[in-house]
Amino acid sequence: MGAKEAVDIAPDDVVGAVLGYSGLSQFSSSKKFLHTNFYKFYRQGMTQCPELFDQFVFSSGESYPFSRLLERVLIRLQVAGVIVADNPKYRAYRMEKEERRHMIANSERRLPKYIPVLKRFGKTLAKAQKAGASE
Repeated sequence: MGAKEAVDIAPDDVVGAVLGYSGLSQFSSSKKFLHTNFYKFYRQGMTQCPELFDQFVFSSGESYPFSRLLERVLIRLQVAGVIVADNPKYRAYRMEKEERRHMIANSERRLPKYIPVLKRFGKTLAKAQKAGASE
């Protein structure tokens, strides 16, 4: 191994950490809301810590940035029970306190040097949600 120790960064860990650090127990499941916000994180992250986001690709052909990988990650997080969309029209995801704690602990263990960035992105997502920017 060289001077840098390789870290296997899973996109699920990144998305789960951002959602966990948001502190939100419920957040919009709007594709436009989620993809647009994660695209902003991607753009900022690629300048600050590209290894966190280098697996994500966003297309610009839609009316908003869209990532197939982000879609797959959200599905995997649902299948794993980390996030739940159990309301009648699936307009919101739920993330229980225990799941938020688990994702935060996971990021502290696996991605310790990225915690400040992940926390900042989580807080930004929470502000966007509270501002009603979920459409």
